[in-house]
Amino acid sequence: MEDYMDPNWSFDRAAVRIRRASERDKIFCKYEEGPRRGPTFYIGDEDEDSDDLIPDKFGFLTEKSLSCDSTLGTKQRRIESRRLGKWVKMLKNHSKYRDSEKFHRRFFKGIPSQVRGKVWMLILDVDKMKAQNPGKFKELKDQARRQSGEVYHIDSAVRGTFRDHLMFREQYGIKQQDLFGVLMAYSMYSPVSILRSALQAIPMLTIQGIPCHRSPSLACWGLS
Repeated sequence: MEDYMDPNWSFDRAAVRIRRASERDKIFCKYEEGPRRGPTFYIGDEDEDSDDLIPDKFGFLTEKSLSCDSTLGTKQRRIESRRLGKWVKMLKNHSKYRDSEKFHRRFFKGIPSQVRGKVWMLILDVDKMKAQNPGKFKELKDQARRQSGEVYHIDSAVRGTFRDHLMFREQYGIKQQDLFGVLMAYSMYSPVSILRSALQAIPMLTIQGIPCHRSPSLACWGLS
């Protein structure tokens, strides 16, 4: 039997492009509008045991500890205080310590949260990258809004990224907006890399580390 095709049927490419553009715009608008009225968090995230969750030092929600050794807590705070002092000293003369063995050793021991954003910005040269690309971040975001084919994949990835973290728990909240913007811009800057699922966590951690008033554009250049 011969295949039947309606002779009047035609593939309207223009209509498809218009529909896809409309769908992309709707997704962008959701992030621009921000959190919805009503439940602040994803439905299903809040339950009768939610009061038993507290954030750890990295912002991830964990179950409350049944016991707490105050001696260990005091000792740990003293260690972290000394570590912070050492990092502050290194940051005052960053050019001297940047490539030193001491810097790398302390880096792998852990960067105190109080200076983590500053350290990452220096390591990744994000200020330099931004200065070399004035207005580029907005240009990439606008370009992504017009033509990115990854908007659905990125939207899904953002909504499922670290839902147990305080910063990203709110649907369409400020940090989800930042993460979406960074990934969309980067999908234009490096289309191949954005498809690798491991990269979804990198901008999240970059945004978390860089001070809020300086991201997300610097977070984007931190990926470069």
